[in-house]
Amino acid sequence: MKIFLRVLFTFFAIFAINPISLISQNFEKSILVDIPGDNYDFDLLASEPFSAVENFLTWINKKDSTYTVYLKQISPEISHSNIIVASDNLIKSNPKVAFNRYAKGIKVAWQNYGNNYYQIIGANYFNDTLSSPFIIQDSLINDPQITLNIHRIAWIENGNLLMKEFYPNLSESILIDSLNCMTPNLIKNDNLIGTQIVYVQNNQDSLNVKIANYDNWNQQYEYKYLSNGELNTNPQFGIIDVITFQTYENNIWKCVTADYYYGPTDTTQNENCNYRNSFHYIYGVPTRSTEDKTPFFLAFDTDSLTNNNEIFIKPFYFGLSYSLMNISNSEGNDYSPRVGYISNNDIIYVTIFWLHEENSKTDIWMAKTVFDPIYSSVNDRSLNVTSFGLSQNYPNPFNPTTIINYTIPTSPLNPSPYQGEGNRERLITLKVYDILGNEIATLVNEQKPPGNYSIEFNGHSDEGQNLTSGVYFYKLSVGEFSETKKMVLVR
Repeated sequence: MKIFLRVLFTFFAIFAINPISLISQNFEKSILVDIPGDNYDFDLLASEPFSAVENFLTWINKKDSTYTVYLKQISPEISHSNIIVASDNLIKSNPKVAFNRYAKGIKVAWQNYGNNYYQIIGANYFNDTLSSPFIIQDSLINDPQITLNIHRIAWIENGNLLMKEFYPNLSESILIDSLNCMTPNLIKNDNLIGTQIVYVQNNQDSLNVKIANYDNWNQQYEYKYLSNGELNTNPQFGIIDVITFQTYENNIWKCVTADYYYGPTDTTQNENCNYRNSFHYIYGVPTRSTEDKTPFFLAFDTDSLTNNNEIFIKPFYFGLSYSLMNISNSEGNDYSPRVGYISNNDIIYVTIFWLHEENSKTDIWMAKTVFDPIYSSVNDRSLNVTSFGLSQNYPNPFNPTTIINYTIPTSPLNPSPYQGEGNRERLITLKVYDILGNEIATLVNEQKPPGNYSIEFNGHSDEGQNLTSGVYFYKLSVGEFSETKKMVLVR
């Protein structure tokens, strides 16, 4: 806990400083969905910074007495068309979207309500083809509050937290917890071996955030409370799997961040207005210096303006806490932000999506900024780095070993940072970092000539320090050039 608190560097400090140009903060606002009717209850599949990945948005539209589940591609290009997944007079809510295993398209799930009971419905979308809807769970009396990821779907039934697995076939229901559970949220990047679910549990009139680690192979469960108060709600896995939730303190809603290994870290310091629906975003780029930390921000909505909810973010970088930034800055009410990567025309953007309500109509808005977390001590953007290559590790997720491939080019470089130029050997480092930017292992630290290379990383070896399950980064550095990718270890 001590290390974790130190790494989060005076989290949510009371003092404020003026933002400087360490990360791009010019968010360009636009309307994404404003078709006739109300557009609400959206979910986002936009969590990986890879330009080739197709990402999607799903939402519910209500027009007159018709409810429609829509799907829209938002990356690598924002589509001008909206795909109708299902449409009828049954009340629809809480749509979810996730990848199918091994990126075999995507799946969408949602809730139907009619004849005094709920259904959980799903559909697959692959190669521009939409499957017929199919029933995942039927005849539910209470709101199931579904959550979806690559391998699983979870829901609430009479206070029980239940789950089904999709592979190799849709499984029978698996009981995760049986005591007054609500509002579950599955980690986005799970695997066949196991998953994590964060949720709220009502214990003797107190609402506490709890996490369950599920091991499929051994049929084992590990539970941990992330809160210790009277009223906590709305837990969410953010980008790179940090958890946020709301806590009610001194008659004000505040935002809390937590790590599922270390527990809660700190709470926002708002005293005069409510912060709600928080979502944590991390720029996944470890820095060169062991004293520097990965930049991130917290997005949330707040009623700080009179009769007008707004979307704010609070950025952090290298131990410094910046001033709040108003992202929506508009008339009407803006709420429920979600953050992800999208790419358009080969440019990667960090994008915030939210619901905007004005003149009795609800639509979906967005604001984007170029994904550019590079600080001068990490990477010189004027350097042409296209000749270098760092491949995605394979397999990913992995247990316990994975292969990392990288390429050192023959083209000359600025000779000053290197031990030569052209075809001469250069000093190469390949290191592994944890989610907080702490160095875990050095895989390569030597002079190497141009060529293609492979190296195996074992997360359970002495070099890997017998790492726990979670997200890690590996970074290739050659002088001023560096490139970083994410990998997931499961146990």
